[in-house]
Amino acid sequence: MAADEPLKLECQHFLDCVANGSQPRTDGAEGVRVREVLEAAEQSMHKSKSDAPFEAEVGGTANKRSAGEDVFVHESSYVDDGCTIGPGSKIWHFCHILGNSRIGRDCNIGQNVMMVAIGSARTP
Repeated sequence: MAADEPLKLECQHFLDCVANGSQPRTDGAEGVRVREVLEAAEQSMHKSKSDAPFEAEVGGTANKRSAGEDVFVHESSYVDDGCTIGPGSKIWHFCHILGNSRIGRDCNIGQNVMMVAIGSARTP
């Protein structure tokens, strides 16, 4: 069963429920509950947005930024001097945002990313 395709299994479960009249694992009520949670999370995200970008204060560390900024930077990531990170953005595990990089608002920088500002790459 570990090698089965999840979408195929889900579709087969649906067909079995239709054919047998059995209760599905998840139903319309569950779908409504999930939608309500997602809508509440989205509303919460937008409540505290500010229009001012976050300016990194100290090179080499992500955690010395001003308290209350609407930016998440995981403790294992680094943001160099001169970076601009827009409100609502998230920088996840083991990222390195190199100096003078600009990240817009509501961006999601995935795990193990190194970001360099365009035009800032050094050539020998």
